Amino acid sequence: MNSNRICLIAVLMALSATAGATILTFEDLQNVGPGHGEYGGEYGLINTDNAGYGGFQWGEWAGWVYKPLSGWGFPNIIVGDLAFFNHSARDVSMSLPSGFHLESMVLGAGRWPAGVNVTFEGQRGGATVAQQTATALYYAPTTVVFSGFQDIDTLWISSGGEDSHEFCIDNITFERGGSAVPEPASCALLALAIGGIGVTLKRRRSK
Repeated sequence: MNSNRICLIAVLMALSATAGATILTFEDLQNVGPGHGEYGGEYGLINTDNAGYGGFQWGEWAGWVYKPLSGWGFPNIIVGDLAFFNHSARDVSMSLPSGFHLESMVLGAGRWPAGVNVTFEGQRGGATVAQQTATALYYAPTTVVFSGFQDIDTLWISSGGEDSHEFCIDNITFERGGSAVPEPASCALLALAIGGIGVTLKRRRSK
């Protein structure tokens, strides 16, 4: 195996070691929709039959909403058939004791055409380490990209607590285990590969 192939393999290994994002789509929730939850299956609480979904501890008011039976503005936002929402417009939370890095999510308003201001608060050990606000729209989904939400263990999401301020969230993208910064071994492997490529190019030029 020549040096070029060795360097290429090293680069691919290093990059794959840093790519560990997970997306919660809520499509694999169990016992939801018709015959479950409230209003004939329109919505319900995640902890009723899906406690621990995605490895997270979900707050008391963390809910699910089923698109085919849903009214309001939810059908404009939900990517598939199911999504996460703040039941009764309450503050909701999701926790992962081992920590996670929050990257992005799809956000929308339930039934407030003018839009709803939603606040995201990332905590670590009970202390706030990151905070961000986004506007949930009634007529179209908004992709929220987070900055600074690394190594958090709890995410609180709130919209003011009024009944009309329900929001819907889908496709939560995150990475488990805290910081998404590459591990030292991965960095070393990538540096070695880049160095090898540099040496190879230098040798070719000197010929």
